[in-house]
Parts: sequence; C-alpha cells; structure tokens
Amino acid sequence: VYLYLLLEGQSQHQIDLTNYDLSAGEIAILFPNQVHYRNKDLFENRYFELFIEEKNQFILSKQLPFLANPLNKNLISVSGSTLYSLTFLFQKMVELKYGKAQPESLQLSYLNVLLEELNLAYFELD
Repeated sequence: VYLYLLLEGQSQHQIDLTNYDLSAGEIAILFPNQVHYRNKDLFENRYFELFIEEKNQFILSKQLPFLANPLNKNLISVSGSTLYSLTFLFQKMVELKYGKAQPESLQLSYLNVLLEELNLAYFELD
C-alpha cells in the first residue's frame, strides 16, 4: 500500500485512469495492482509519502477492512485532530524508516496506529 498525505499545496494524481486533484488534508491511497502516475509536485508542496510493504500488513495486530478497498475509494479527506494525528504518525514512520535503527516492534506499533486512523477515516461519511 502506498500513502501520500498532502499537508500544503495541490497535487495531481492518476490512479487506474481516474484523475484526482488533491488539496491540503487529503490522502491518496494506492492498493496493490493499481496503476499510479503523479504529476510533478510544486516546490511549495508539503507532503509525506509512505510505502507499506505487504509483509508488514500480515503481522499487524488485526486485519483492517480498508486494506481490501471495499468502497473502491482512493482518496480520503481529513481535517482537525485527525489531520494532526496522521501528520504526527506519518512523520514518526518516516523517522523510524530513515533514522537511527529502532526495534521492529516500535515500527509495527506506530504502523498499527497509523493504519487504524486511516481505517476510521476511510469509512467516515463524507
């Protein structure tokens, strides 16, 4: 699963031949076997992107329904405390991935919380 959280700016993505114009507070989610193209981001954009390896999805504390994409939904809009929490979690995941080596259990703990937040946002009514 590939995740792209846009904090500031605008971004254009094409997922399985559908165009998406992202604004701040929106998350593009790509599921396995989906075709993705992202237009070059503006220099001013602030965003996080994260790739979650399939092997990590199998060792989560529980299976999360959104990972099967039952609503055929590739875009989630978040704001307020949810955006704040997700920003923190994305930042922490990036730090854990590229920073000083940390125990895998710590990475999995943050991944569980991040995916649980995304699962709730995925099923939230627009």
